[in-house]
Amino acid sequence: IEASKLYEEMVEEAAERAMRLIELGVTGRDLFINTLAAALAAATSYREVISLGKLNVDELVDKYVYPAASIGLAKAFARRAEIKDGVRSPDAMFYILAKCLIAGARKKIIESTDLRLLSIGTSLDVKVALKEWKLLREMKREEEAGAKVAKAKTLILLEPPSAEKTKIAELLEAKGVGTSEEPNVRCTVDALHILEYYAITYSATEYVRRLEKLREKYPAQVNEALSLAKIFARVLPEDDPERRLCERVILPAFQLGGT
Repeated sequence: IEASKLYEEMVEEAAERAMRLIELGVTGRDLFINTLAAALAAATSYREVISLGKLNVDELVDKYVYPAASIGLAKAFARRAEIKDGVRSPDAMFYILAKCLIAGARKKIIESTDLRLLSIGTSLDVKVALKEWKLLREMKREEEAGAKVAKAKTLILLEPPSAEKTKIAELLEAKGVGTSEEPNVRCTVDALHILEYYAITYSATEYVRRLEKLREKYPAQVNEALSLAKIFARVLPEDDPERRLCERVILPAFQLGGT
């Protein structure tokens, strides 16, 4: 079997397994590990793979199994939200997996082992995500005191803490995106957060105008952010503030025939 065909099969097996598990209510590490197992089972079902060459187990897992499992999981969430095209950029993939796999937690704490799994699987450059995009931040000492976390570096996902306009504005300022009509959008998650701010700040007409202006400048990021919003509006827990924000992101545009 050709490597490309095998990889597609791994992704599909992972997506199907993830869909079944999600329907059964499986979440968190159990969901990720079982999805990994499906991708690995597909990878090892053939004795020889043309063009893969001689790979040891670590290389097979890092280069093919983790990415296939991550893409499969993202596809499963997209299908659950009835979205044909899911998300593929590293930051969007990482964000959706972190949000959905650690669903329900007030703070999405990502320990070093999970960080490695998710970053390899999504091809996320952790240094860029931490320092430039500010997708993550390091946990402070006072936060570690009451948490059962490993001594290794522990990170927290930067996400809307509530659906209040002021809190979203604070998040955007902390990330270096800003709240103006000319925000500093560097990745898909930036686009999602600024759209959330626009959606709760302006009328439907003004929101759509700003959305389209933003899409003219950042088409790939905004289009993917809208896909992300559609997924979150369906799959996040009811009490997650970002679910409500994403419902606001997608509804005005639909009502006005925008997107």
